[in-house]
Amino acid sequence: MTLRKFLALVAGGFLFVYLLFLAGSTIPRQWTQQWNYHSQENSPVNSQINSQSSCQYKVCAARFGIHTNIIIPVSNGAYNWQNDLTLPLTQEQYLGFGWGERDWYLNPPPDNSLDYYFKGSRSLLLPNAAALRVQRHDRFPSHFEIRCGGVDRSHYLALIEYIQRSFQRSAGRRIQIRADPQAGTAFYEATGRYSFLHNSNHWTAEGLRTAKINTPLWAGFSQAVMRQIKPTC
Repeated sequence: MTLRKFLALVAGGFLFVYLLFLAGSTIPRQWTQQWNYHSQENSPVNSQINSQSSCQYKVCAARFGIHTNIIIPVSNGAYNWQNDLTLPLTQEQYLGFGWGERDWYLNPPPDNSLDYYFKGSRSLLLPNAAALRVQRHDRFPSHFEIRCGGVDRSHYLALIEYIQRSFQRSAGRRIQIRADPQAGTAFYEATGRYSFLHNSNHWTAEGLRTAKINTPLWAGFSQAVMRQIKPTC
């Protein structure tokens, strides 16, 4: 095999894998949910049910460039985070939960620097330690690209359990790395390993699925996660 043929084979393999990922990012996991949404969205009865009951337990996904977070209220009658976190919180506030590469979260490199590209390549190509970032929002963060869906109480609590399992613990307590109460941020050791095959968007999508919100077949891209969420709140 000549070098040219070998390089063409390698390039073709990369292209094939990329196309698979691209196709997976456009295919919803739940076709039935998609059909039900479109067939029932104009029904006054269903619209009233959505607004009065489902939106009591609102789950949101926010997009920050190539990453996504889950945003939920501090308290909504099903769960109250005030006793769980070291951040000063009120019931009117919201919390953003983001799972990401630990070193990048804690020591973000300057844009377009050598360290930026080195850390970016390492975080994609190798499994790395993860951290969970918690951000307090004093009011609903409508200035982000954000989509929200209403779920029932049991599915909302399933999402809470998913987030709780994402915290690493020692002797039953969350392992906090650092916190800035004034800025409303706290970082915790997280379960799992960060890589291209399991990044922040995969974590967000897995959480949304526990709440029975639709997600793409492959959730590596932030746009793909947002595209599948049909806003009902």
